[in-house]
Amino acid sequence: MKRIIIALVVIIGFTAFVIFKLLANKEILDEKSSFKPADPPIAVTLAPVERRALSHELTLLGTVFADKELPVVSQTMGEIVELKFNLGDYKREGELMAKVKDDKIRVGLEAAQAAYEKIANDVERLEKLYQSQATSEQSLRDAKLGLVQAKTQVDNLKLQLEDTKINAPMSGVVTAKMVEKGSVLGGGTPLAMMADVSRLKVKLRVPEQDVYKLSTGRPVKITADVYPGVEYSGIITFVSPQGDESHTYPVEISLVNRGDAPLKAGTYVNAVFPSIVRENAVTIPREALIGSLKDAKVYVVENGKAAIKKIVVGSETGERLEVLDGLTDADKVVVSGQINLRDGSPVVVVGER
Repeated sequence: MKRIIIALVVIIGFTAFVIFKLLANKEILDEKSSFKPADPPIAVTLAPVERRALSHELTLLGTVFADKELPVVSQTMGEIVELKFNLGDYKREGELMAKVKDDKIRVGLEAAQAAYEKIANDVERLEKLYQSQATSEQSLRDAKLGLVQAKTQVDNLKLQLEDTKINAPMSGVVTAKMVEKGSVLGGGTPLAMMADVSRLKVKLRVPEQDVYKLSTGRPVKITADVYPGVEYSGIITFVSPQGDESHTYPVEISLVNRGDAPLKAGTYVNAVFPSIVRENAVTIPREALIGSLKDAKVYVVENGKAAIKKIVVGSETGERLEVLDGLTDADKVVVSGQINLRDGSPVVVVGER
């Protein structure tokens, strides 16, 4: 019995020793399998940030408007008995467009003219009597005052009669029609809208970094997709001193419409401003850019590692980009090798431009 117990103790001890060795060997193997060699540094080439004078053509999208647009307005009340225009008609300034019923005014004018003529005859008679001292000076004075009042009444009614004729306030095309024959107008009622498209104006908004280079009187080239290859000559007529929340500024350009390629109000056009020079601008090579221009980033090297930086890109000129924010003059950007880079990747600089 004693020998059996001794054998069991030996067997249990041996088994425990084997398990202990196996566990120890597993820990060694796990340590070896978890070991990862350090990533080798990635070869990159750098280029310094440079300050340069930039010159570029600025092209912006704008909208065409009629140079002049006015409503056709009635100055009197009454029923329209004649309507002499339709949508799209061209009317010259002063041309008759509508006629308001005027019979009551004509009746009143006839009565006022008859009263005026009677008072005029009375004044003539009293003047003769006054010369012969057959009437008083006061009577003559009262008669002359009555004549002035009668003349005023006649003139007022003639103006009212003239106001029943509604004429074009300018030369242009009818772009809107608000009434028909038989419509009853109130004073100041608009009948139509007219637009003069012989001259046009282009309205657009210019970014803050470019608007300071613009001034009134400068020439601008205008093109439109509806007329490929056709150019219009414009002149800057207005540069707003007030920008909006997005730091863009309203600008207006005046141009003469072309008879062979007439633009319509509301058309989108491209305004191409002549070369705008910006002195001492911060620039980098285009190949340093990571991502899009709207979400631009670049890599720089800090303490032997790649560091990504978000930048704000301004204008593009050839092979260089203007950087408005995100870099300093002392920075150098990665221009090759960045395809394999991540933020924090070890790098080795193999060249500099």
